[in-house]
Amino acid sequence: MNRTWLTQHARVAALVLLTLSSTVNASSLVPLVQIKATQSHLIVTTISHGCTQKSDFQLTAKTGPLLVLSVQRIRHDHCRARARPFSVSLAFDTLPKAIATRLERGESFRLDNMIVPITPSFLKKKRKDAP
Repeated sequence: MNRTWLTQHARVAALVLLTLSSTVNASSLVPLVQIKATQSHLIVTTISHGCTQKSDFQLTAKTGPLLVLSVQRIRHDHCRARARPFSVSLAFDTLPKAIATRLERGESFRLDNMIVPITPSFLKKKRKDAP
């Protein structure tokens, strides 16, 4: 086994454990694979096991000198399909108007969620004849 393969799989294992943990609250921070902010949305990518939907996520914010955003999973994905990326676009206008206005003006924010990078090679299907 090479070191890169082991590192990639350890990261994914940590992400899967955090995603599937049954000891986490029903409304918990979801580990993210990728994030992108636009003027009106936060686009996040997480791992799905087949049953993840946009309605499973909620964007929340804490005010202060620096805005703190968090993406919470309000319903867990209990399916057992192979892990794959799932992207969802969360609109700033779901937040209170004062916060949405600050974000739409381009104000900086901090994200509370953990970012767990994975490589695309992990998500490729294994060939049946592969060792």
